[in-house]
Amino acid sequence: MIHGRLNKNEKLVLYGLIKHPLLNDRELSEKIKLKMTTVTAIKNRLKSNKYYYILRIPVLQNLGCELLMTSFIQYNPVKTEEERIETYNESFNDKLPEIVYSHTESDLGFSLGIAKNFTDMHQAIENIERVYREKDMIETTQQAYYFFPFENSLIFNFFDFAPIIKTTYNVKIKGEEDTFPSEIPRTDLTKLSNIEKRVLYGLIKYPDIPDSKIAEKINVTRQVVSKLKKSFETEGILKTLKIPNLKKLGFEILAVSHYRHNPKTSLEKRSENIKKVLSDFPNILMITGNLESIMINVCRDFTQFQELKNKAHAHYKEHDLLIEKPEIMVFSIPNLKMMVEHTYAPLVKKILNLDKK
Repeated sequence: MIHGRLNKNEKLVLYGLIKHPLLNDRELSEKIKLKMTTVTAIKNRLKSNKYYYILRIPVLQNLGCELLMTSFIQYNPVKTEEERIETYNESFNDKLPEIVYSHTESDLGFSLGIAKNFTDMHQAIENIERVYREKDMIETTQQAYYFFPFENSLIFNFFDFAPIIKTTYNVKIKGEEDTFPSEIPRTDLTKLSNIEKRVLYGLIKYPDIPDSKIAEKINVTRQVVSKLKKSFETEGILKTLKIPNLKKLGFEILAVSHYRHNPKTSLEKRSENIKKVLSDFPNILMITGNLESIMINVCRDFTQFQELKNKAHAHYKEHDLLIEKPEIMVFSIPNLKMMVEHTYAPLVKKILNLDKK
């Protein structure tokens, strides 16, 4: 049974599961150079003790969505995190599908939204602000929204935790090269049949149940679900992830940084520098446009966070990449509360018009 800290093999298996989420036990054992029986036993213990969970994320820019939004919010400190979450659930639940991720701690909040167009995103923001202001939940002017149109932005990481786990646990696998998240590719817009839409929705809504159970829920065969799942991954409209439990693993700091870039250093000119940033500053989210970027880092403790922050500042200043110091929101992971935890199914249902089928 796993308690608290992980041993060497447990760290290795956890990294392998996160790095290679689609591999079966035999394939994973070959990748990480452990016996299959050992991999299976550790994987089952890690899962039963909730050290990770399975997530399927739609690549929505390849399904017709136009932009991504991130927000920094300063909440009224008189109101508790529990009151904020209760207000959100009572007022919105699945009524704001554009908000796919949101967390809060102390009087701070961070949210991430994806929308088919700016009108939908703006409406979602207005709805949240209206309700929260009516209930005196947010400070008068302390919120900021940053918009990243997919057409002229790049996403280099979207909650891939493998670099963080590898660096933190100093994982070394013979023959494995150091690789970091590459740009998530854009493809031609995919037109789906009615059955394909239902299967995509089912895979996203029920990521942790067998294909046969998903098939029962959406009234198709298991073979159809399995075949389309592979097809969606290959075509770049679905991505399977395994998300580690940061609290159980002992991480203490989550930092969300907003960078305003020097207009003289366009996204194209910064391309080589971006590779350097990905290599030297492992992150779980990195979105960049011509004039600004968002990055999320997780750290073992405050000391590591300070070291990372100072190193990043020195790097950006040396290359004259910023016009001002970055805005950084620092969250305590042990005290972090999730308001919306990677909830994509309602948005998929909306953009695929599944309510009308």
